[in-house]
Amino acid sequence: MDSGGVRNRELLTLPVSVDRREVTPLHAQIAEQLRSAIETGALSHGRRLPSTRTLAETLGVSRSVTSAAYLELFSSGHLIGRVGAGTYVAYGTPGAERARPPDRRIGCHQEIIDLRPGRVGMAGFPVAAWRAAWHRASHRPPHSAECAAIEEGLRRALAAHLHETRGLTCTPQAIVLSTGIRQSVDMLTRVTVRPGDRVAVEDPGQPWLRDVVSAYGAEIVPIPVDGDGMVVEALPASIRMVVVTPSLHVPLGVRLSDRRRRALVRLARGRRMTVIEIDRGSEFGYGVPPLNSLMALNGGGPEVCYVNSLSAALTPTLGVGYSVTHAGNAARLLRLRAVADGSASLMTHRAVSHLLDAGQVAAHLRRMNAVYARSRRAVMDALAGAHPGAEVLGAAAGPDVALLLPEAVECGGLARDLADHGVRIGTFHDYSWSAGRAGNGIVIGIGGVDEASLRRGLRMIAFRMSRRARRAATVITQPASPSPWPVRSGASHRVSGTRSPDEPRPSSR
Repeated sequence: MDSGGVRNRELLTLPVSVDRREVTPLHAQIAEQLRSAIETGALSHGRRLPSTRTLAETLGVSRSVTSAAYLELFSSGHLIGRVGAGTYVAYGTPGAERARPPDRRIGCHQEIIDLRPGRVGMAGFPVAAWRAAWHRASHRPPHSAECAAIEEGLRRALAAHLHETRGLTCTPQAIVLSTGIRQSVDMLTRVTVRPGDRVAVEDPGQPWLRDVVSAYGAEIVPIPVDGDGMVVEALPASIRMVVVTPSLHVPLGVRLSDRRRRALVRLARGRRMTVIEIDRGSEFGYGVPPLNSLMALNGGGPEVCYVNSLSAALTPTLGVGYSVTHAGNAARLLRLRAVADGSASLMTHRAVSHLLDAGQVAAHLRRMNAVYARSRRAVMDALAGAHPGAEVLGAAAGPDVALLLPEAVECGGLARDLADHGVRIGTFHDYSWSAGRAGNGIVIGIGGVDEASLRRGLRMIAFRMSRRARRAATVITQPASPSPWPVRSGASHRVSGTRSPDEPRPSSR
């Protein structure tokens, strides 16, 4: 990824500096400044960056600091690298396609704290093991004749990983590799539905499913979600396929209850209905016991197809996803994948196999669960006193936290207000399929940010929530309507308190 010896002084004109008096780690300072430059268009797509060695010498820091900064940006998709050719700003990065003037509402040197959901934490990333795995994978160039053997090795490693972490028993031949969850769902949809078939999805849910499902002429049927997950009882009899996230719903963070899991499996068997189980987030259950996967409950039958990825466990740019399905489907999916992308990255498959076999993925997941648990506690502590009606939803799991807001604090206005003050978050509106079900809440990503930045961002959220609530209290409003997200006991945490937060002061560069 890094062309260490390349020295191009023109490349050193980067908007980057470090301040050793700041509590923010040096690598996080560098990464955030580069991320901001990319997203504002100051660094355009395809722009080549200096090597980690050159940047370290220029800034007067160790190479490990700049390597950690680049690794964070690789994981978030802001940078790409080609062996022997250097490091570049990734194409398709938001804001990098065309330069635009900076938002005048935000000071030129103000820190941008990105708490948007879906980002993966890199704290404690096993860099040494990562390098060792890639060193072993690249000891000699892979030959096309080895493709089947390399894929078989990764499938065996994944089968062992699934058995250990999810209690799934499957053969390597039942696993079909892909570039990620989206490709797996796309291929499964293509071999399952016909034009006019009805496909049920969670509402709220992942926006990208709309494009994937509708591309094959299927009719999308949004199904409401409550504190027990997807309301299985609301599934019409005419449904051909269901796409569900039982382990960790996005954005609400709830889990499909055991009762509904079993009910969904019974429906799938009785109606000959296909269920695509997206098991994203099952790895991060740091405060709750694991629940059986739908595929395990179905005994490996053909009705349930299991989908997951190693991106959340390691890095989003890894490009290793997979599905587990019955033999007939597996053969069809392999043919589709061959047409779609011809071949997979053999080097990546080799390296990931080494990481799985060495137990490094499982060890990293344990470390990240401890980090996410601390971050979730920080959310609880910081938002106490912001407003007595605010509730943290869902299970203690995953790299995101959903916060249900009182009617006095409208989520869209709060998000815009926070953006004006350098803090970026997600809202329930970003995930809603039906206008009538657009709940009033925000989603805070706790994965891709260091602890100090997270706490500063949370202080700003608490202050802005409190301020907007006080303003709304001076206006006569209609009685509050019930929350569109019924939450059962134990599935939420009310973050009430008595203290009123002082206005935080975002740090400046």
